[in-house]
This record gives sequence, structure tokens and C-alpha cells, in this order.
Amino acid sequence: MIDEKNTFLIVHAGKEQSMAGQQMLKKVCDRIAACVAVVASMISGPSFAEPTGTPANVTLVRVYDNGQYSFALLYINNPDLCGTGTFTIPLDTPAGPGMLSIAMTAMTTQKLVKVEVSNVTGCQGQGSRLQSIYLLP
Repeated sequence: MIDEKNTFLIVHAGKEQSMAGQQMLKKVCDRIAACVAVVASMISGPSFAEPTGTPANVTLVRVYDNGQYSFALLYINNPDLCGTGTFTIPLDTPAGPGMLSIAMTAMTTQKLVKVEVSNVTGCQGQGSRLQSIYLLP
């Protein structure tokens, strides 16, 4: 049905709803679904992305700047992840300094960590890029 303003109308159960109204309702439903997903992820237990190594001690941290890139090399005592115990922490990303802080804290307090290799680059042997590091209790 078309009204006097040439707007398409849908008649449902004796009530008229414009296409714009339906689009608005769909947007609201999409936002509610997104909110539910966020809340569900916050109340579920901790989840580790993969690949994630087994708990290890940090044995050495070396901050490096080659003039083009800044990064830190993280050495752990467990080479089970990617066949190496040496990983790269990118310092030119927002999360990099935080990962470096966790690595330094773990080394000085002798706490165990779990490291997670980047989902983008994957395992590349020695110097594989880290996506995250967990400081274990």
C-alpha cells in the first residue's frame, strides 16, 4: 500500500508500519543482540585464545629498536609453543607496552606466564609475534 507521501506501508494485524519503522526495529534488535553477546562474554569463565603455550618462567627480556621498529624479545624457559622459547612483543601497538610490563613483572616476581601467539602471523619459530601474555597467580 502507498500513502499520500508515496511511502510504502505494510499492514500487519490491522496496524500500519512504515519501512523506516521496520528498519529502526531491526537496528534496535541488532543492538540488543550485541549487548547480550558482550554481557555473556563478560560473565563466562576465562578463555584463552589459541595457540597458547603452557605456563613458563620469563628468563630474559630484551628491548630493541632497529630505527624502524621497536619491539621486545621475550625469553621463556618452555619451548613447547612454536618450537621456541623466544617471542617478539611489538612495542609500536597500543597493547605492546602493557605486555612488556607484564613480562617484566613476571621476571622480577618469578611468577609464571602463558603466552599467546598472534592470530594474524601465527607460529613462525624463533621470534614469533605475541598477541597476549597472561600473568598467572
